[in-house]
Amino acid sequence: MTDSWGTVLLLAMVALAIWAAIRRRAQAKRLLEESFSALEFDTPEGRVSGERVTVVSKRQKYMSAMWEGRQVGAQPSDAFWYCVGPGPSYFLVVPLLANRWSGLDLKWIVRPLTEERMRAALQGDRAGMQRAFGAS
Repeated sequence: MTDSWGTVLLLAMVALAIWAAIRRRAQAKRLLEESFSALEFDTPEGRVSGERVTVVSKRQKYMSAMWEGRQVGAQPSDAFWYCVGPGPSYFLVVPLLANRWSGLDLKWIVRPLTEERMRAALQGDRAGMQRAFGAS
């Protein structure tokens, strides 16, 4: 009888952990979207909010996750968002999201790009290139 209760308890704990991970991911997505809209970008038209800037490509880098000297999978590392604003103006935006016990901590790095650097960054990304520069 105790084995079955132990199994039920273990399954409940696993379900709770999965639920918490899904909830945290939804919180992170909402935080990223809301705070991006509040960012300010310097463009040829002056300072504009993130609402006037379009994300044309998101890239996620992964690093190997190790446990006791063995590779056990891939862990998200850096995210790079390539954006176009009025003017046109081009930006590399890097969200730095930290998972803390007290909640999510988010900081942004915003770097302007020249058109040439934007084209180089999007090389090989047809959809991103189309969104950034239109038909070419």
